[in-house]
Amino acid sequence: DGTLGREATWLREARSMIGAALTEAQGQWRQELAQMKGEQRQQLGLLEELADASRQSSARMEKAERALQVHERSVRRSEEQLKAIGKIQVPPWYAQLEGAIVNVE
Repeated sequence: DGTLGREATWLREARSMIGAALTEAQGQWRQELAQMKGEQRQQLGLLEELADASRQSSARMEKAERALQVHERSVRRSEEQLKAIGKIQVPPWYAQLEGAIVNVE
């Protein structure tokens, strides 16, 4: 009967120690979990800022590309106009007109 009492006492003490250890482990786990969640929220905020910055950079790049395309079309038109001007043949009377203007001056 005494052995059973000691065993029962030992079991109660073991259960108490195990319960206390489990409670402590759960508390530590909750603290670590809360800390990790806080870090994740912070990282999410940084990722959202990075996504916004990327979207803004992308929009600026698209705007610059459109402006460059407009500029390229303008340059091509100017080149075509210059080529057309270069192909114009000077009429024979033009030289006479230039000569007359020089004589007047």
